[in-house]
Amino acid sequence: MSIQGNESLNIGRFQYKADPKGRVVYPCSTEEKKTLYILIAPAAAIPDRYLICMTPEQFAEYYRKLRVIKQGDDGYRLARIILSSVDTVATDSAGKILINKYLRDYAGITEQVTMLPTENGLEIWASDRFEAAEQAVLTDAAAKNSFNTIMYSEASDAATMEALTKQRDYINLQVELREAQNRLRELNRGNA
Repeated sequence: MSIQGNESLNIGRFQYKADPKGRVVYPCSTEEKKTLYILIAPAAAIPDRYLICMTPEQFAEYYRKLRVIKQGDDGYRLARIILSSVDTVATDSAGKILINKYLRDYAGITEQVTMLPTENGLEIWASDRFEAAEQAVLTDAAAKNSFNTIMYSEASDAATMEALTKQRDYINLQVELREAQNRLRELNRGNA
């Protein structure tokens, strides 16, 4: 659910059942047809395997950032995989979106789907995978420390909080990149 005020807050969790064709309710209150982009979630590129659904504006900003990665850069192969996964969808008259088979298989979506609104788009998870990831985070000391650093910092100004957030994001990206590189090496070994 998105709450409007001085700024938009993305909170809540939505659980739906996907039909056999892969259609699932898109949790928004709009009567007009809405165009969306569904892709492999960049942060989950390997351990969690969920999807992200973005509005055209969110996707345009994300695409602009991804296009900066050049062939030969460390993240290029991952960017290529993410961009090749993009599917453009539109809500139907029942307010549902169709998640294609490739993306459903990637995310392990068979029936139960959990959706989480975030600043970057709507996360779409197979409910069982979300529950497992949620339990892992709740028992992860590093995740708790990172959260506590941001939430309970003595920083009183926005600039300091922004610097802490960027530092945390940079560390998380480095970890994700290493994991993705290791996974790609494993895949390459398997194909050799």
